[in-house]
Amino acid sequence: MDGAIAFAVFLFIAVVIYLLVKNKEEIKKVNIRNRLIVVGALAALLLFSALAIYYAGNWIGGFINNGALKFTFQIVWMLIILGIITKIWDSILSKVKRDSGIV
Repeated sequence: MDGAIAFAVFLFIAVVIYLLVKNKEEIKKVNIRNRLIVVGALAALLLFSALAIYYAGNWIGGFINNGALKFTFQIVWMLIILGIITKIWDSILSKVKRDSGIV
């Protein structure tokens, strides 16, 4: 399992670096305050989603005895959390783009 987690972290870092290099010109248009907002929001949203999926999902899933139903619940729970996080992330990025004049 440790190898899979390490590979996922490696892929995440590689994609982030690729996107930073690809969007270098747009990033230069954003002021420091908005950059810090984006970085802080990303960290907070990643932390929230990890905690919500792992702890809340396992806590609620612990009340389900059927294995297949529990698995289905965990998939649906992940999709709900990711949907909420995506909406929040999109609203933050649209505000930063609007303030920076990118859009």
